[in-house]
Amino acid sequence: GFHFPSPSYSRIMMTTRMSASSKKPSARSKPSSSSASRLRATTSAPPASSVAPPASARGGVPEGTPVVEPRDLPSRPRRNRKSRHLRRAFSETTVRPEHFILPVFVHDGEEDIPINAMPGVSRLGWQTGLVREVEAAMKEGVHQVVIFPKTPDELKTSTAEEAFNPDGLAQRSISLLKEKFGNDIVVYTDVALDPYNSDGHDGIVSDAGVILNDETIHYLQKQAVSQARAGADCVSPSDMMDGRVAAIREALDAEGFTDVSI
Repeated sequence: GFHFPSPSYSRIMMTTRMSASSKKPSARSKPSSSSASRLRATTSAPPASSVAPPASARGGVPEGTPVVEPRDLPSRPRRNRKSRHLRRAFSETTVRPEHFILPVFVHDGEEDIPINAMPGVSRLGWQTGLVREVEAAMKEGVHQVVIFPKTPDELKTSTAEEAFNPDGLAQRSISLLKEKFGNDIVVYTDVALDPYNSDGHDGIVSDAGVILNDETIHYLQKQAVSQARAGADCVSPSDMMDGRVAAIREALDAEGFTDVSI
């Protein structure tokens, strides 16, 4: 079996350890004079010219801060950020409720219809839910809205003429909001043919499967003008046709809608 060491053995071992720890290091453990010189060389402080004076002499900068010549900079914008009030005065970007645009998805009915691909979002009845949601947003300070209509499949065609129907869902929704809220609401619209195109494309598609850019632009012009006539404040092309922004501007101006933005 295991035997504990005797008390006398324990005292002997303790005395031996204490004696060993109190011995001075031997001459062999001392570094040589050449080694000591090398050690001093590697641990000596860097030249005084590369290190800043003590903090008290530099106005509170940390010790070790380098001393450099001031750079000849033509502009130092940090001057305008040195205090909270200066930063607020010169701030270029702020985010407030009036900067937001509420997207609304409308359909030609009365009930809210959940959009499965967008949890928490529903298509709103253009005469019911649309008005309700816009009123709620305005109470929170949001006074801008962009309308996305759900066109019934039976109204979709390969040339998307429903896009500029003066009695279309988008046009009716625009007119309703402007009649009810006037200039308290800013109405944006989506300019593109895909909600009205039976092919699902933003443009008219030829039999060869080619998007007809210029022909599509002609209908985008008609769509934008019809939206402006319904009361839109800003039309928003999302179709990606080449040259459509300038063409839409030209069409709006020609019809007298110079104040409608793109």
